[in-house]
Amino acid sequence: LDKKMMGQRLFSVREAKGISRKDLAEFLKVTKTQICDIENGKSGTNLDRFYQLCKFYQVSADYLLGITDDPNGGESKNRSDIMPYKIAFISLGCAKNLVN
Repeated sequence: LDKKMMGQRLFSVREAKGISRKDLAEFLKVTKTQICDIENGKSGTNLDRFYQLCKFYQVSADYLLGITDDPNGGESKNRSDIMPYKIAFISLGCAKNLVN
């Protein structure tokens, strides 16, 4: 898992949607510092929160993880990168295009 890439993508999506760190922190029930640490790649998040972020931002898990550059979960860059995440995200229901 590339925490730095995931953090950059979370930051970009949050900024594009005009959401403050404070508002996101309140939604996720975490501190602004935790949001900052995630966005700066200093820490990750748990699967429940990751699922909430996918739903909240309406982006695919593939995009946030760097598997694809398409926020809607288009074709992956490297299909072998998917296997470690496949079962967890399919069971959470937030993955798109991970099955093929």
